[in-house]
Amino acid sequence: MKKQNKEIRIRQGNALIPGVQSFSEGFNITLEAPEEAECGIILYHKKEKKPYRTIPLGEECRVGRVRSLFLEGIDPDKDEYNFEIDGRVIHDPSAFSYDGRENFGEPADEDPHQIRGLFPKACGFDWEGDASPDIPFEDAVIYKLHVRGFTRQKAGIKAKGTFRGVEESIPYLVSLGINMLELMPVYEFDEILPEQKHIPAALVTERTETAKVNYWGYTTGNYCAPKRAYCATDDPENEVRSLVKALHKAGIACIAEFFFPAGINPSAALLALKKWKLLYHIDGFHIVGDGLKPEFILHDGLLSDTMLIFQDYALGDRIWELKDRKKNVAVCDLSFQNIMRRLLKSDEGMAGAAVEHIRRTETSCGVINYITCQDGFTLKDLVSYNYRHNEENGENNRDGSDFNYSWNCGVEGPTRKAAVKAIRAKQIRNAFLLMLLSQGTPMLYAGDEFGNSQNGNNNAWCQDNPVGWLDWKEFKKNQPLLQFVKEAIAFRKAHPILHCGKELRGTDYLGKGFPDFSVHGERAWYVNFDNTCRKFGILYNESYAMGTERDKVSHSHKAQAEDYLYIVFNFNWEEQELALPDLPPGMKWTKICDTHAGYEECFAEHDGEYVKMIEAAPRSIQILAGRQEDSDDT
Repeated sequence: MKKQNKEIRIRQGNALIPGVQSFSEGFNITLEAPEEAECGIILYHKKEKKPYRTIPLGEECRVGRVRSLFLEGIDPDKDEYNFEIDGRVIHDPSAFSYDGRENFGEPADEDPHQIRGLFPKACGFDWEGDASPDIPFEDAVIYKLHVRGFTRQKAGIKAKGTFRGVEESIPYLVSLGINMLELMPVYEFDEILPEQKHIPAALVTERTETAKVNYWGYTTGNYCAPKRAYCATDDPENEVRSLVKALHKAGIACIAEFFFPAGINPSAALLALKKWKLLYHIDGFHIVGDGLKPEFILHDGLLSDTMLIFQDYALGDRIWELKDRKKNVAVCDLSFQNIMRRLLKSDEGMAGAAVEHIRRTETSCGVINYITCQDGFTLKDLVSYNYRHNEENGENNRDGSDFNYSWNCGVEGPTRKAAVKAIRAKQIRNAFLLMLLSQGTPMLYAGDEFGNSQNGNNNAWCQDNPVGWLDWKEFKKNQPLLQFVKEAIAFRKAHPILHCGKELRGTDYLGKGFPDFSVHGERAWYVNFDNTCRKFGILYNESYAMGTERDKVSHSHKAQAEDYLYIVFNFNWEEQELALPDLPPGMKWTKICDTHAGYEECFAEHDGEYVKMIEAAPRSIQILAGRQEDSDDT
């Protein structure tokens, strides 16, 4: 013990280098603390409960609130550390990884020394020339998941509930057709909150004294470290690197969600994002919370080509930085979700607003469209429950949102009634098409593609159990729904006009014979958007998206033969007629999708006499393609 103490050499550190950083001759250690505080660094031997030495961080190494020193003789394979401020043990908020956080939901004992920071080691990871797939927002299909809940119950996965479990699932993600994966918080956070004092107020309406598990992780955290409890190995850093590298090889970009509440140090938060980009090759970040403003991130040169999603923030033309570079910023808000949910349940006055959201793009940023996410009902529950059922959260069913805009199709919860089940299945198909046929970037919530349910719980933040985990038994039962989602994603990718990444003007500004985008009702080229309107047709002129390099990659052989797409939306509870715009001579309409049909027939083609009018079944979406009559559709 004494010999180890003598081997450690101390000298002045560099206060400009944050946290604990490794150099060839030792470690630079920097801590921010109140100016008058007594501070030190506590050193431990691995697997020993008591520290073997505390080195003071005194006045001689202080500049403002920052203390810094350099230690030589530390062995990162044998030594661990914590900080001490005025006698209290403090875990380094910027550590790269920790010991003592291996088991999710397991409260730490009263010993403050149980959790310790690990000294960073040389990476030793072979990236093999890894590069980002570089997918623009307009071409992205996002799939959002919780790392633990995604594979916790998935058969055939060896490392359930971990980063490695997600990596094992990449073939499934590829088969689905998504090309951008968003991970709910995967940085180190304390999931045990006895008084829930750190949970954002938006997530609960009544505080209790009962200890709960913050399963989601939307709380303050140690943002630089991957969550140890989400790891199958003892090497969190390389396990995350392995996942990102495998995703990139499969053509899938990786977005990490970070929650920064008001009052955090914005410089430390920004530094964490940079570390995840450089150390783990993360392609982008979804920023939630008020602690790190978009302008602060957008002025940073290192993140200038990183995909950035901001929540509930009107960016618009204020992003002057984007004028001379790629469009790497997107806005994500509730407007699309609320409008489309209300359209699904046939509320009055939604048709006009729905059309605007279907065509919505921004000049300077992307737009994220979703109907469900972790905060609210799953898609199956959205069509199965009128009311939230959060009794298991222990807050007398008073937590979670009151504004779900859901419709149970006639029966609350599970049912054996065939008619109700048929309507629910159709509404789920409609919801997927509302996302995938709209101009913004669709974001699917994991499990919706095979009918995952949370039993009506719309606020499963504390449900680290089968309620919050994906039920992969439904995957086996709902293969027709899964196949429909795959076909719908493939259809979107095959038609660049559905994701052209530029504003659709509604005029024929290039002289192609038809506008790029037009809206129709009972009469062609006209819709009366009064409160009772629940039907409309949208005509896309495919030629407005042709001729680009991206178009050549995106188009399938069928899309090459299609000049026009006409999408019929009817959310009336009765059959309706809509006008069919006249096609140029020698062309005909062919129905290629109808959500009113069963799953096996939904994407089946139907040639018919579609001339002036088309009948739309109750609560259904149809897609027609305008093709040359002599075109080869095989």
